[in-house]
Amino acid sequence: MNGWLIYQDQDVEENKFFIAELISAFEALGQNLELVSYDKFALKIQHDPRPCDFVLNRSFNPDLTRIFEQLKIPVFNSLKVAEVGYDKALSMATAIAIGIDVLPSVLTFTEEPIAAEFLREVQKPNFGHGGQGVRLVSADGFNCTTSEKNATLHQLYSASEAEDHRCYLFLDGSSYWTVRTAAQGEFRANLKQGGKVDVYQPSETEVEMANRLQVLLGPGNYAIDLIPFGDSYVLNEVEDVCGYRSLYQLDLCDPAAKIAQGICALI
Repeated sequence: MNGWLIYQDQDVEENKFFIAELISAFEALGQNLELVSYDKFALKIQHDPRPCDFVLNRSFNPDLTRIFEQLKIPVFNSLKVAEVGYDKALSMATAIAIGIDVLPSVLTFTEEPIAAEFLREVQKPNFGHGGQGVRLVSADGFNCTTSEKNATLHQLYSASEAEDHRCYLFLDGSSYWTVRTAAQGEFRANLKQGGKVDVYQPSETEVEMANRLQVLLGPGNYAIDLIPFGDSYVLNEVEDVCGYRSLYQLDLCDPAAKIAQGICALI
């Protein structure tokens, strides 16, 4: 069988190790995985012949997932996971709908702070990823003017945001937990911003939260991020196209092999 691995060109260099690992893992199982450029993407919409037998969509565009599902081409992750992973406000609403708490959050189409809600807030591009464009803003110190109408998620700043607890989920049903801690002077816990990572033993509450989200979203290869808040935990985000550097660094498992084995077992 022949599969497509879709990446944006700007992300290929940074992910070249993982891309090579994925291609090798599928090859070891007798399957071909072809790297396809999102920027040069062209798909002929037809029933036969199918352009490929399965797709790993790591382009951060759930519209492609929607199209492949309509064409009955297996795509990973599913649209349900891809949409929630792409849209931060949707992930918050999804969690609330099943009784999982989230940080106080407001969705707007402006970067002006929500002074009536927060003295200090974290602003996130609603459709961003990897900590890009995330910033800490004080309502009384904001002097930026912008004509942009981008969807922005405003969230209450909590010092505990400098730490998050990530649950990696795989198609075979296995899960691995890590704790990411922000670097000194940084409010984001991402490794790209100099954070550190370690193995984490989750609480019963966290396991139950992750399980409830997994039941709702279904099987796949994705991550659920929780953060401490008050005397419990809240959802930070769901990552559809998550990075696996932490799992390699901690030698917890071979993510590429697990992804390949899980997909091949289904197709």
